[in-house]
Amino acid sequence: MLILRHTRDWNRTGQTDMMESFGNCSRPDPGNGQIMRAVIIHQFGGPESMIIDTVPIPLPAPDEVRLRVAAIGLNRAELMVRSGNYPLPKPPPVRIGFEASGRIDAIGAEVKLFEVGERVAVIPGTFNATLQGTYADFICVPAEGLIRLPIHLDDTAGAAIGMGYFTAWGLLKLTADPAPGDPIFINAAASSVGIPLLQICRKEGYRSIAATRNPDKLDQLKLLGADEVLDSGAGNITRRLLNLTEGKGVQVILDPVGGSRFEELLKALGPRGKAVIYSSLDSSPLSFSPRLLMSRNASLSGFLIFSAVTDPSVLTEGKNYIQNGIDSGEFLPEIARTFPLDEVADAHRFMESNRQIGKIVLIP
Repeated sequence: MLILRHTRDWNRTGQTDMMESFGNCSRPDPGNGQIMRAVIIHQFGGPESMIIDTVPIPLPAPDEVRLRVAAIGLNRAELMVRSGNYPLPKPPPVRIGFEASGRIDAIGAEVKLFEVGERVAVIPGTFNATLQGTYADFICVPAEGLIRLPIHLDDTAGAAIGMGYFTAWGLLKLTADPAPGDPIFINAAASSVGIPLLQICRKEGYRSIAATRNPDKLDQLKLLGADEVLDSGAGNITRRLLNLTEGKGVQVILDPVGGSRFEELLKALGPRGKAVIYSSLDSSPLSFSPRLLMSRNASLSGFLIFSAVTDPSVLTEGKNYIQNGIDSGEFLPEIARTFPLDEVADAHRFMESNRQIGKIVLIP
C-alpha cells in the first residue's frame, strides 16, 4: 500500500503559519483503482468555477480514518477560497470544503479510539482542505480531528458541528470568558456561528443580545434563544446597546463583520469589556480610536479556528465541551437548506444571497 503524506513545510516557501493550519492528510493513492466525485477548483472565480470531477479514492495514513461523506457543511470562508481571496498553500487545482459528517469506512493502523462504522463529524483545520476538501464522496482525516455523533443527531445536523460550535466555544470560553449574567453582543447572529453562540449563552447563563441586518430574521432569532434582538441596520446601534444595558455597556462583543462600523460597537463596550473579531465580512479598513479601549480598560482580540486547533490541549478541551453539549441535546444545529452535491454552484449562490438562518448543507 502506497501512502503519500503532505507535510507541514509550506512556510519554507514564504507562506504564513495560518496556511500551515490546513493540516496533514494523505494524498489519493493512484494505485487503488477506485474513483469518487470531488469538487475541484481549476481556476478561481464565481460559483461556476467549481467543477465536479472524478479522482482516486484516498487511502488513510496510519493516524487517519477514511469517511464515506454523508453531509457537507458550507462556510463563508469557502466563498473566499473559491474566489481566490483566501490564503492557500498551493495554487489551483485545489479541493474545497472544511466541514463534513459521515461514517468511518477504513482506519489507519495506528488509530485506536475509533472503529469502522462509527458516525462522526470533522473539525476544520485538522486536515488539509486543499488535498482532502470535504466537497467529495470520501475524505481522509486525522482521528484526533473527529467528534462522535450521538444517535439523536442526524448526518445533516452533524455536518454543522465542527466549524460553528468549535468557533463559538473558542470565542466565549477560550477567549472572552464572561461571567454568568454578563451581556454578550453577537453580531450576524443568524449565521452558522451565531446560533451556536446563542446556545452556549443559554447553557452558561450569559445574556445574549443578537443582531442581524435583516429584520425578517429577528423573530426567528428570538425563537432560537436570543434574550434580546436588534436590527443592526436600523439606526444608532451604540445608543440602543447602551439602552439595553442601562448605560453600562456590553461585557463582550463578538463580531465577524469588522469594517467601518466597528467603532460604533466599541462605544457600547463596558468597563473591562472584551471585543473579539473572528472574521472580516466587511472588507473596508477597521478604524477606531485607541482611546475607546484605553478609557474602558478594555481589550480587543481575534480568534481563528485554524490556528486554535494546532494546539493539542485546545483541540481536546474544545472537543470535550462540544461532545458533552451534543450528547446532552443542549447543542442542536439549525439547518437552513440542503442541496445535492451536483448543485454546489446553486448552494454557493444561496449562501451569497445571505437569506439563510443557520447552516447550508450539501448531500453527496
